[in-house]
Amino acid sequence: MKKLIALFSIIGISVSVASYAESPKVIEVAVTDDGFTPSSIKTEAGKETTLRVTRKVKETCATKVQVANKGKAIDLPLNKPVDIKLGKLAKGEIKFGCGMEMMMSAVIIAE
Repeated sequence: MKKLIALFSIIGISVSVASYAESPKVIEVAVTDDGFTPSSIKTEAGKETTLRVTRKVKETCATKVQVANKGKAIDLPLNKPVDIKLGKLAKGEIKFGCGMEMMMSAVIIAE
């Protein structure tokens, strides 16, 4: 019986490690009086990535966010996180910011 429990424990650990390795990376960004913070984010290539943006100030031009290559503006309601799926990232840079491009940030992807 102890061997069976040990086997299930090993299997359970390996399954949870595999699930963690495949889970998407979530990058937290806030819209504050200082703009998008952090102003740049470094991450690794080849992993499913989600940008989670929360607008924390009422008066801002960033009531929407535009992500380069997405081709649309996404509403940012006050104090509610919005997830933007970026997919698997290749080496390079993805810029995002307000529609007037006055407040900008970027995800920098390294191999």
